[in-house]
Amino acid sequence: MSISWLSLISLLVWLPPEAREEEKRQWSNATELSAVWTGGNAESNTFGFNNDYLYQFGKGTLELELSAIRTESTRFDRLAVPLPDGGFLFEENEQTETTAENYFFQAEYDWKFGVARYWYGNTSWRRNELKGIANRYLVSFGTGYILAAGKRRQLKGDFGLLLNQEETVGSSGDDAGFPGLRVSIDSRYRIGKNAQYKGNLVLTSNLGDFDDREAECTNDLSALLIGNLVLKVSLELQFDNQPNFIDVPIQGQEGTVPLELDEFDVQFTTSLVISF
Repeated sequence: MSISWLSLISLLVWLPPEAREEEKRQWSNATELSAVWTGGNAESNTFGFNNDYLYQFGKGTLELELSAIRTESTRFDRLAVPLPDGGFLFEENEQTETTAENYFFQAEYDWKFGVARYWYGNTSWRRNELKGIANRYLVSFGTGYILAAGKRRQLKGDFGLLLNQEETVGSSGDDAGFPGLRVSIDSRYRIGKNAQYKGNLVLTSNLGDFDDREAECTNDLSALLIGNLVLKVSLELQFDNQPNFIDVPIQGQEGTVPLELDEFDVQFTTSLVISF
């Protein structure tokens, strides 16, 4: 864990001499916020937040991404109790549970050398307890190649080593860290004047166990509505070849038994984005 935080600090603090060239600095920021609340016979509330900050200076690019989503649902258990006069007394019990929760932070620094090559450093933190992840820290360093860098389309890919430190939710989980490999492909394509597609694919594998591998694919389609207001549709697919375990209580008995989670997770969101 300490290695991850030291790496994060180094990415944010250490900058090459090009960072002092004020005239070359360029930045952009996109913030999306969503909230849904329902009440009455059923209650639920959903909160979503995502912020993507990009800072370019000289040959370097720093990108910070922060996202959070949380959904709570309330279930009403109703019971009719007979009364001596033949009527009924209705009792109602509420039970609130978290049905979706995911927090993510990532910082990546790219430094271009040559015409189309670059070095990169990446560190991230994720929490998704419904997927069995209490805390996951990733640190990765490597090199990449820019395949296309035009005004309408951008395509790049990189390859590097990573260090994974994970704390699981279930008692049968393994909290040990491991070294691994990371491959990433990032693409952006402008559609007409007011729309843009953005895709990202990240593949990771454990060097000590190649059956322990994961894939995460994100596809975003955004369209400008008016001014700085953008409509965004996003589809995120996650695959874990060795998913985590959670503890499931035994009915009528004390104790729990481990249950392996599903390999696939899907998240679809629609939101309004304010971009600068």
